[in-house]
Amino acid sequence: MRVERKRMGDMLLAEGAVTQEQIEEALSTARRDGKKMGEKLVELGYVTEDTIAQVLSNQLHIERVHLAEAYIDESFVKLIQGDVLRRLEQGSPSGNRTLSKEKLRRDCLCKR
Repeated sequence: MRVERKRMGDMLLAEGAVTQEQIEEALSTARRDGKKMGEKLVELGYVTEDTIAQVLSNQLHIERVHLAEAYIDESFVKLIQGDVLRRLEQGSPSGNRTLSKEKLRRDCLCKR
């Protein structure tokens, strides 16, 4: 049984994070620029990366982890390959180091 996911724009509208006009602008310019709507909303300054990450977490039913606040056992860190660890340490372009546990497992543990 497939669960119907809400669209990101609808979720952002429901939370009052954006207006319908902002969604429409982001969609049209995202298509033109070859970007995703969430990226464009952040680029336009309508929402933060953290807001997008939270909406995606809710949409996909995946728990978010704030790496700056989370304790990661040293024995686990030793399992992470160097190139992946460097990417995790760098975080996103804005310095937001939010990452889902699922992504961490996929990027780190599946490469062993």
